[in-house]
Parts: sequence; structure tokens; C-alpha cells
Amino acid sequence: MGKHTKRNSGYLPKVAAGAAPFALLLAGPATALAATGPELPVQHHNEHSFHRGLEKGVTPISTPDSAGYTAFVRAFVDAMNKDTYTGDLGGATFAAGQTQAVAGALETAQTTTAGRSGVSSVDAAKGLLADAQTQSYTLAYGPYGIAHASQQAGSSSSDLARGLHVSPQGAVSGFETATTGFTRSFGNAEAVRYGDGAAISSAKQALGVENSRGTAFSADPVAGTAEGLAHEKNHVVAGDSASHAVTADDNAVFSDSKELVDSTTERSAAFSGSKDGHAHSTIGGGQSTEVSRGSAQGVTFGKTAGGTVASGQGSSGSFSGILDTERRPDGSATVISGSEASRDVSQVHAVGGHLGAISAAVASEQKGSTGSASASETTLSPAGKVDSAAKSLTTGKFSDTTAGTLGIGKMLTVSGSSKTTATAATGVLQSTKDGKPGAPEVSRAASVRHDNDLRIGLLGQKPVGGGVSVDGAGITPHLG
Repeated sequence: MGKHTKRNSGYLPKVAAGAAPFALLLAGPATALAATGPELPVQHHNEHSFHRGLEKGVTPISTPDSAGYTAFVRAFVDAMNKDTYTGDLGGATFAAGQTQAVAGALETAQTTTAGRSGVSSVDAAKGLLADAQTQSYTLAYGPYGIAHASQQAGSSSSDLARGLHVSPQGAVSGFETATTGFTRSFGNAEAVRYGDGAAISSAKQALGVENSRGTAFSADPVAGTAEGLAHEKNHVVAGDSASHAVTADDNAVFSDSKELVDSTTERSAAFSGSKDGHAHSTIGGGQSTEVSRGSAQGVTFGKTAGGTVASGQGSSGSFSGILDTERRPDGSATVISGSEASRDVSQVHAVGGHLGAISAAVASEQKGSTGSASASETTLSPAGKVDSAAKSLTTGKFSDTTAGTLGIGKMLTVSGSSKTTATAATGVLQSTKDGKPGAPEVSRAASVRHDNDLRIGLLGQKPVGGGVSVDGAGITPHLG
């Protein structure tokens, strides 16, 4: 299902019109335009399509133990349009194009069965909608040219389901789940060519979101039990990147950068109980986030010389907690709680280069992290006595590393590194017996370590060397 057209007389689309000023800057194309008059030799090619479908029906279900049916509906739509423009303006050629595409799908189903195990009903639905657009153009005249391309795309989706079941004895259970997603991305690139040189630039942004949740329950009046749970999760990620480069003959200059943010949140809860007095519940949740960036710049002069500078930073953190409560038939109860948290940061810087056969590189990295964890348990007896225990741990770590290499072809290589690491930890234990609190027990530990290493290689052989480590135990040399 396509349609094609070809237009040659006086037709200048918007995309090609945007490129016309560049052509007018060139003497050759200007002469050609004057010779051809107001009619531009532009060719247009179009392709498009549209498809859709719908299907619905009922499918019977028959087994030795049950009977029922599934009623369904399926539908889709798919559309596309593509335009291409080409032309020759007296030695200057250009091409431009744009596309649009949309696709969607939907599916639903309802299933009902009845039999010896009871009556069940399940409903489900899925949907997806996606779109994409692109634009591009190129203009070339002899050794000169320009080009541009851009695109954007996205999608949204959903997946839903729920069900219910009733047994002949009156027990009831059900569930419901839902997941939704969304994505979007943008990108563009430009290039300019001039003889043996070129300049290129590109950028891209992306975003993604996903949410999910679920619940379930059950109740049995005969057995005297009931249960329920719920869960929810949200995830968001976003990124951005860019790249630039300029080349001329065998020389080049480039720059790259990238950023990322990633975050997740979760929550959950559960409950169960019985007629004998037993009950149990749990509540939990957590959060984690990561942020990072990086960049690099470099220059090369053929095989003669070159250098690169790079850096990166990152940070991440997380937290989670839980509360667990239980009551037993004898009247006693226990409460347990716990939490964990962490934080990490890092950065790295590196520089390297070469001049003829001589090469050198240096890098430094710093890392730091902290963490904490705590847990407690409290028990209440039927007589009212309370016993409890609580403990916590806090940790920290930091490291600083510097490393470098120096080489002269295959004749000589020298590499060395220096690293300092410091750690610390503190723990606390507190208990209560028969309602009487005990003295807290505190423990602490700390350490500092320093490592140096040096290696030398000659005539392409495996480097050999050694180093020394300094810590609380003393000084320890090593060879290898």
C-alpha cells in the first residue's frame, strides 16, 4: 500500500529550502541556478503505508474438571510516511529526507472458568504505542559538504491483569498487577567536510520511566486464615551524551562527555493471620540513586604526537528498611526491625600522550564510601516481660591511588603506583533481659595502609620490580 510521486518543476520542499543558502555560497551552484532559471531540478520520492487490524472472538475452554471461555480482542495500527528529495545544482548535489512512523497494539482477554475447584475469572490487557521521526540532509560540492541528521523516538506501554477465584468451600483469593513504561530519546548529528578535513558533532538525550505494582489476597472462612501483600516499584533513568571532533589530514581534536542519573524506589507490605490468634506483618521499603558524569578530550598529530585528558565523577546512595511484627497464639509477640544505608563517591583523572617513540600516562583516583546497618529484636512474653537486643555497625573507607607509566618504544618501560587506604568501623551492641537494660558494648577498629610499587621492563621483556607496604604491622617489602 504505497504511493510514489515525482516532481521536477518548481518544487522546493522546506528541508531542501533550508539547504539552499549553503549552495548559494558556492560559485559553481550559483552559475547553475542562473542558467536553469526559476525551476530547480528537484526530485521528490514519497512512500507511505497504513495498516490496521481488528480481531475479536470467543474461545471455549473444556477440561475434565472445568469448563469456560476466553473472550479476546486484538487490534493494531501501523502507519509510515517517508519523503526523499534529491537534486543536482550544477555540480552541487544534495539529498534530504524525513520519515514518520507510528505503531500501536492492544490486546485484551477475559477468561472465566467453573469447575470442581470453584469459579475463576481473569482479565488481562496489554497496550503499546511507539513513534519515531527522522530528518536528514546532505549538500556536497567537490571537496566540500555538509550533513545533518536528527531523530526522536518514544514509546509507552502498559500491562494489566487481575483475577478472582472462589472455591466451593467459600475461600476467596485474588490478585492485581500493573506495569507501565515510558521512553523518549532525542539525537542529532552534524558534519562539515572540507577537503581532507571534517568537523563532526553529535548529541543524544534519553529518558525512561517504569512503574509496577501488585497486590494479592486470600481468605478462607473455613480454615480461618487470611493473607495479603502489596508491592510497588518505580524506576527512572535519564542520560545525556555529546561528542565533537575535528580532523584535518592525519590530525584530529575530539571531545566527549556523558551524564547519567538512575533512581529506583521500592515499597512492600504483607500480612497473614489465623483464627487461633497468630498474626504476622512485614513492611519494607528502599531507595537507591546513582549519578555519574565523564568527559574526555584529546588531540593527535598523525603518528608523531598525541594526548588525551579524561575525568569522571560518580556518586551513589541507597537505603532500605524493614519492620517485621509477629503475634503468636500464646500471646507472645516479637518485633524485628532493620535498616541499611550506604553512600559511595569517586573521581578519576587521567592524562596520557606520546611524542614519537616516547609515551607517558598518569592517572589518579579517589574513592570514599560510608555504610551503616542496624537491627533490633524485641520479644514480649505473655507475662509482660520484655527481652530485646539491638546492634549497629558503621563503616567508612577512603582510598587514594596514583599510577603512571613511561615508555620509550620497546626499549624501556617504567611503571609505578602509590596507594593509600584508610578504613574505620564502629559497632554497638545493646541488650535488655527481663526488662533490665544491659551495658552497651562498643567496638572500634581503624587501619591505614600505604603501598608503593615500581616495575621496569627492557627490550620488550616482562617488567620486573617490587615495592613496599606500610601499615600498622610494620613495613613489608615485596618483589615480583
